[in-house]
Amino acid sequence: MRVGFIACGADLASDLADLKALIHVSSSEYCERTVDVILSEGHYQRHLNRLQTRLGEATRNATRLFESVDAEVFARTPQSLYVWAALPGVADSLAFAKELLPRKIVMAPGRIFSVDSTQVSRWSRFNVGAMADPRFAKALRAALRRRVSD
Repeated sequence: MRVGFIACGADLASDLADLKALIHVSSSEYCERTVDVILSEGHYQRHLNRLQTRLGEATRNATRLFESVDAEVFARTPQSLYVWAALPGVADSLAFAKELLPRKIVMAPGRIFSVDSTQVSRWSRFNVGAMADPRFAKALRAALRRRVSD
């Protein structure tokens, strides 16, 4: 839904509603009423609380996975969409990312975030949501084992 809203007192809301009625271009009253219910009945806050809980759990699980493979985690936070880590035995995270592509695992090597894209980086940014897929841990561990055995 694409609905704009202003959080304000009842008096100002009444004045703004009058103004909106005068200059109304196009907007869906259904969408506006839906957003009003979502916000006023606490649905959005409950949704945010559930998302924060899930994000915290995903961040903890990602950190545990990195600990289990002896990776270096850049910053440990209670919840984050991304975790930066340097994997053991991986000097060039771009080359490692290419190794994982055939297994349909996509990771973001640190090099792509640098002003100088030729700069080799051992760091990668990992999406904690994507890491929740068991295929990620399996592919990561297998790729790291291959590097040790080579």
